[in-house]
Amino acid sequence: MVRENIINYLGIPHSYESGLNCITIIHEFFKKELGIDCIKELVPSNITNARWMKQITLEDIDTWALKHGIKVPLTELQDCDVILFKSPRLNYPIHFGMFMLPYNMLHLEEGNYSKYEHISSNWSECIYAAYRHKSLV
Repeated sequence: MVRENIINYLGIPHSYESGLNCITIIHEFFKKELGIDCIKELVPSNITNARWMKQITLEDIDTWALKHGIKVPLTELQDCDVILFKSPRLNYPIHFGMFMLPYNMLHLEEGNYSKYEHISSNWSECIYAAYRHKSLV
């Protein structure tokens, strides 16, 4: 079962040098567990630091998402929906997480290790949108 395999994605260190970040961990999960290989094309290939957030806009992500899936109302989230978080002060993306019921996410923060945890109120306040891949609709 896919949900049980989430353990294989915990404790992975964030590293710009080796290309491990919040979106690539979701890409690896989608590729290995769901057989879906499309998320990585969303992220610029030259990510070497946190500036990626300024290289890709919320509109870029919405456009990409509509090619590969649908935008999902937050009241209808399901396992493996991708959540996009935006800066509370500025209009740009800051993080991605993969939703898992009841209200948890797999994610990898800069300078940290990947984890599966409850979506805190701080993260909830930064949710911009959620997306579901067309093969999961």
